[in-house]
Amino acid sequence: MEAVLTAGGDENMLAQFKGLLDFPIPPLNMTAGEVIEQLNLKVMTAASLKEDRKFNVPGAPVAIPAVNAMVSIEGLDFIMEALLVFAGETDSVTVEKGDGFNIIKPVNALPGELDYFRPALYHDVKSKKIILTTHIDYARAAIAGTDHLKDSPDFQKATSGLPAEANGMTYASAKFLKVMSGLSTEIMKSTADANGGPGAGLAKAFSKIASELSPTPNQGIAGTYSHVPEGMLFLSNTMENHKHTLVQAAAVPLGIAAAAFGANSNVAQALGRARGGAPAEDAAEETPDNDPAAPNTTVRSNLQQVAFAAQTWFIDNPSAKEVTYEQLVAAELLFDITPAFGEQYKGLKLSRTGGRVSVKLKDGDDVSFAYPAVTD
Repeated sequence: MEAVLTAGGDENMLAQFKGLLDFPIPPLNMTAGEVIEQLNLKVMTAASLKEDRKFNVPGAPVAIPAVNAMVSIEGLDFIMEALLVFAGETDSVTVEKGDGFNIIKPVNALPGELDYFRPALYHDVKSKKIILTTHIDYARAAIAGTDHLKDSPDFQKATSGLPAEANGMTYASAKFLKVMSGLSTEIMKSTADANGGPGAGLAKAFSKIASELSPTPNQGIAGTYSHVPEGMLFLSNTMENHKHTLVQAAAVPLGIAAAAFGANSNVAQALGRARGGAPAEDAAEETPDNDPAAPNTTVRSNLQQVAFAAQTWFIDNPSAKEVTYEQLVAAELLFDITPAFGEQYKGLKLSRTGGRVSVKLKDGDDVSFAYPAVTD
């Protein structure tokens, strides 16, 4: 943050930031800056829907399934001692200290139907995890598990060579997806019934068509993401989470994403640009199929795919100075692209220092894409 403010040249903003770093936090015996220096968090969020328990929320068209949820934070253990002291002096919560755990929870139950939830902060002394949970048993069950994602060969392959920080993965089970799909369909139908009129039948028909066109997956869906030095965010939204799926999407650092989960060259995809990447004229834009610029847009998007795959290659191979298209395909960082307009991708070479990659279409036009250097 300090480097960003310095680069921005706003001395007043920089001075305010430095002043905040020196701000004392008495309960922790630390300054804000010292707290930030110790932060290296690993966060896991988990939730499961309870089909057998639903809530009638005022104003909602359908009953909402109950949920068990937890947020596990690793790397914040140093605040627990002060937090326990503070909680012990507060009348609204109770502190329970047991064999290997500490629990902070409200004195009073939640009102009405909400008493289903038993919110608490659970501190596991051995793992040093702080868990915010709707139910203590749910948190304990997560800690008791021995089958860790980090030990999965598939996950290790998917994340090999990625930076140690800002990585993550999401997963939704088939059952979870089914419940959410059913809930959305029920909401649409209930809304149509409530509104009545000629639009009700149309809304129901649309709901049925949408369900048929986009059926609920019968397998879980996983996504893996990582911030790399150039500011890109790779994503996956397929039934597998191997590394070759990571390069099928890209996003700018602030999350303005244009996803391209299919790497087939016959589909024009608008991809987000890496920070410091190509000039504005090189950015792909969505173009109608019948537009004269469609071939250029499609091919430029494919060249972006190649460039993003090359950046991943250089991160995985720090000593490599250049990489060929064939190497990227062999390493499963890129699907072999089928030429759509007479262009030829085989033989392309990309350099670690950045540059421009180009191909020639069958009508003789050149299409190119400028890509940034990969820095350590």
